[in-house]
Amino acid sequence: MGMALVLSAWCSGHPAIAQDARPLPPLPPPSTEPAPLPAVNSPPAQEVAPAPSSTVPAGAATLSPPGYVAEPSDDVPPRFGSRGQFVLSGTSAIGASHYEYDNSEATGSSFEFSPGADYFVARDVSIGIDADASYLYSQGYAIDGTLNQSRTTRFALAPRVGLNLPMGRMLSLYPRFTLGYESISALETGPFGSGAGLTATTSESGAFVEIFVPLLFHPIPRFYFGFGPDFFHHFGEVTGGPTSGGQATTVGVSLVVGAYWSGAQAAADEAPRRPPRHRQFGEAGEFVLTNAIQSGFHFTTVAGGDLHSSGFGVSPTLDFFVANHVSFGLGMNILTTQDKGVDLLTRTTSETDSSSLSVHGIIGLDAPIAEGLSLYPRAYLGVESQSFDRTIDATSSTENDTVVYTGIELPLLVHPGPHVFVGLGPEVAHELSRAVTFTTTPGTPPFQNRRTIVDGFLIVGGWF
Repeated sequence: MGMALVLSAWCSGHPAIAQDARPLPPLPPPSTEPAPLPAVNSPPAQEVAPAPSSTVPAGAATLSPPGYVAEPSDDVPPRFGSRGQFVLSGTSAIGASHYEYDNSEATGSSFEFSPGADYFVARDVSIGIDADASYLYSQGYAIDGTLNQSRTTRFALAPRVGLNLPMGRMLSLYPRFTLGYESISALETGPFGSGAGLTATTSESGAFVEIFVPLLFHPIPRFYFGFGPDFFHHFGEVTGGPTSGGQATTVGVSLVVGAYWSGAQAAADEAPRRPPRHRQFGEAGEFVLTNAIQSGFHFTTVAGGDLHSSGFGVSPTLDFFVANHVSFGLGMNILTTQDKGVDLLTRTTSETDSSSLSVHGIIGLDAPIAEGLSLYPRAYLGVESQSFDRTIDATSSTENDTVVYTGIELPLLVHPGPHVFVGLGPEVAHELSRAVTFTTTPGTPPFQNRRTIVDGFLIVGGWF
């Protein structure tokens, strides 16, 4: 909901905003709330299906390679946009997370249930819904070294309509219009351990509208990815904070990944000249794409002031089965963010700039359980460089982190049709090293502040 941009984050070990080794999770929808002081996480530097039987005369020429099995014509999947088709967007998010650091009191937890799905009620006409219930808690360090806490709760519900416009066998334009309502509340408390604490509460409720016009590419049946412009406007206004009022508008470009299945085959649909052979997920030579590749750009402004935020992220990730049931992959995450907001506790203007670059290798093992069901554990190892600059009034802080991380995820995949899967599973990630350096205190040697995270996640993908 809101922006389709999905950018995941490995929380920084210090005042930095860091990136996750795993696929980047979605940015929160734009909000007119004043941005709270970014919490930092360390104190300052001190099997194949049976083939249909057939008879081929000896010596007869065939058009298929050995092992090729043609599917019956009625197995040809309906094209995207067929009546009765279900569509699951890769921007859906379902999961929970908890993290801790080994050299500070920084910690955090989150829960999110944000499914997004569409259904084609008629040929090329869809209706859908976005729902969101999420909670975020974090404890970290302010720029002066004091320990603060923040809690954010969000509820939203938004119906939407879509129109698919085919542009050939592999392309289509799929504009969607969303009108919804959301409620967001935020509580900031601190500092702790230094006398009386402060408390600031803000809330925001109201309608919002979003228009997303992606150009979709359908490389294989039942799976798509694409990108396009995105417009979002929130009619609600913030109350209770230092910058009450002001509606937020966001424009950007987003990449989306999704899966679809079912649907009625129309007589006018052109059948493939040669139906594909029966294959199963995990066979040698297959490429795998998931919602980890989501990327995009956004810019948000708030009416009546000069508060704004922007972000850019790219996360190309690809897996390849080098042998039956064994895959290797490579992923990269690039993220930059800029934000000008107001600290809820000090009620002063704050500016933050962050960037990160990470690269990680992946190894996976497909373990079929039953028809249409498999486990796909994957382990990864990577390196990351992060930088974070923050200014509040005349006080500045600059941090650079170098991270080596590893992790393992264990999703249970459901295959509703060939070439597509949806899954849920746990993940455990651990930083082998996080060297934290403050450039504002030259001469201070780097110190270690490693993070461990345990979470669950939703995965949507396709293979070809």
